[in-house]
Amino acid sequence: MALLDDCLARTDQLGERYYRSWALWAVSYIEADHDLERAESAAREALGIHALLGNRAGTAFVLETLAWVSVHQDRPTRAATLFGTAAAAWHDIGEYTDLYIPAHTVHELLVGTVRASIGDAGYEKAFRHGSRLGREQAAAFALDQQDRPGPVPQSATAETTLTPREEEIAELLADGLSNKDIADRLVIAPRTAETHVAHILSKLGLTSRAQVAAWCAAQRHAAAAAD
Repeated sequence: MALLDDCLARTDQLGERYYRSWALWAVSYIEADHDLERAESAAREALGIHALLGNRAGTAFVLETLAWVSVHQDRPTRAATLFGTAAAAWHDIGEYTDLYIPAHTVHELLVGTVRASIGDAGYEKAFRHGSRLGREQAAAFALDQQDRPGPVPQSATAETTLTPREEEIAELLADGLSNKDIADRLVIAPRTAETHVAHILSKLGLTSRAQVAAWCAAQRHAAAAAD
């Protein structure tokens, strides 16, 4: 935990996102049955970053861990739903928890706990609901943000200078394009697109695509008013 805390402090100072997201997940993994408040907070921040960076493996790990947290919070229906979102995320990348023995052991134990709490029928119903959510809906459910995308942070409402390329990519993000889609559209390497996205998020102080879209809309409105 000391090493993770040091990593989080350094990434915060540098405005780095990718390694920060994995460190946050590691914190949530460790604290999932200890400090539930910190585990949930860390996982939610990690999920927001993974979603924005298009890291589908990271998203699967975090959704799984958030399900564990919900079990320990005695929220079995939410846990079952999150297990469903995690299963869909694992399927999306062609993997599952049984490839990661420590995680799979905990998974099986906690699924059993949830089934014992709400019954097999209750578990399957919630699980199916979670598995049928789209990526953004699943993230919204995990973040408790359904139907309320959240305001743009104050830091992003101030005048912020993006390069012309970053402005172009911000608009594509606002249109819902993934990092791979952006790379294909602009004929750049996926890693280059990921780096641009990370810089945009760091400069604007944003944590979700909805906030990027809101920022772009505000910029367009300001430009129209100036004209």
